[in-house]
This record gives sequence, structure tokens and C-alpha cells, in this order.
Amino acid sequence: MTPLAVTIADNGTYAVDFGADGTVETRGKYTLDKDKLTIQDTEGTDCTAQGVYTIMVDEKNLTMTRVSDGCPNRGGPEGVMKMERG
Repeated sequence: MTPLAVTIADNGTYAVDFGADGTVETRGKYTLDKDKLTIQDTEGTDCTAQGVYTIMVDEKNLTMTRVSDGCPNRGGPEGVMKMERG
């Protein structure tokens, strides 16, 4: 697994730092409707298709499970992204 840092802002944007080295490689926008999160990378990637994920949030983790995604590599082969709160 590659360590990463994800910043999710209240204004509907996010930033991804692959390697958690302080350099943001990808930026995007999101919308949230109940437990469905729609994401779309806008900078730093060749694929800008939307992805739809169901989310589960607890005290320590955000887990995103792919419903559909036009970017085939996002979410890995299992289609699950699990992030620990920092």
C-alpha cells in the first residue's frame, strides 16, 4: 500500500498527496448525497471521469466502496479505499 494524505474541504474539493510527502499530486471536486460520494479529479491525472462510491465513516476511518467509476484504476482492483483519520 502507498501511504497517502487526503484533504477534503467543505467547499466540495479535495487534494491527494501520494506518498504523504507534502506534495499534492491530484486535485478534484466532490458531491455528497447521503451515503453516496461522487468524485471527479480535475488536476494531476489523465482520467477526469466521475466515480460514485458508497461511504462509511466511523471515529477512525473513511471507507469508500466503488459503485461505478469511469477511471478504472481508481480504488484499486477491489474498488475499496480505506483512509484513517489523521
